Amino acid sequence: MDASKQRTGKQRTGSSSLKVLDDSEFPVVRYRVPAAPESWDALRSGTEADIERLLSRSRPFVLISSGEHDREPTEVRKRRSLWLKQNRDRLAEVCRAMIHVEPDPEPRQRMAAQAASVSKALGLPFIVVGTDAIAALHAATRLGTDTEGAGPSRDDDRLETDIAAVFQRFQDRLLARDFDRLEALMTGDFVFVELDGRVLGRSALLERERRAAAGNPVSQVEHELVSVAGDEDQAVALVELRFRTVVGSGDDRVIYEGRGRERVTLSRVESGWKFRDVTVESQELHRDGQPAGSEIIEEMHR
Repeated sequence: MDASKQRTGKQRTGSSSLKVLDDSEFPVVRYRVPAAPESWDALRSGTEADIERLLSRSRPFVLISSGEHDREPTEVRKRRSLWLKQNRDRLAEVCRAMIHVEPDPEPRQRMAAQAASVSKALGLPFIVVGTDAIAALHAATRLGTDTEGAGPSRDDDRLETDIAAVFQRFQDRLLARDFDRLEALMTGDFVFVELDGRVLGRSALLERERRAAAGNPVSQVEHELVSVAGDEDQAVALVELRFRTVVGSGDDRVIYEGRGRERVTLSRVESGWKFRDVTVESQELHRDGQPAGSEIIEEMHR
């Protein structure tokens, strides 16, 4: 059985009880932007009503959308934005995440850059991915705490072992400053999304790490795998990251410490598992023992 389907606990009813949204795979709910104008009339009254029906169930769900939102009538988007603002807390109680599927890399990167601000406005995670398969895996990890009970299968155990080994290799190569082999663990379209929404590609991220290494800091890094869902081709992992970096010496010494949570998408290629994207979901940073903001990330990499 596909691990992502197993972890989400989908209840396939074969048809949807909603008018605009599709809940036939509940707790995964789908919204496909209509391609034809004649379908837009339903959006003007049905979208908010459907979400109200979902909220009335008081059961966790994830909403996966696809299609070009720019095609929607302006009044539809404005009405939905107002509804989301007015019902932000109610929605966040049961909606574990909103995930949008955008196959085109250029608009996907633009949307990913806005994801942090959208998440803040919604009060729940907003995630942008490239394929429906990856969206399903993100849904699995978001819903995993609500579908526990059966215990992991042998395939799940093997997947967790494989993914944990990839993180260990990444950690070892990062500490050894082996940037060429570190690059080999990332796909060509790899992106790293900061907590503030800033997006770094593979080259930009590695260049930042090379700048930091030039100062010969003393670093400790630890990745702890919290959860993973996937199949033989794709996986999504939730990771706790802790680090301690000492820059300089003597009176000029500065100690940076931090911890946070990252959600990581991996793809399996012929040479093994590779990182496809990393999204920072939470961060707690300190400079010389005092709480600090995200600006210390740049300080460390100057």
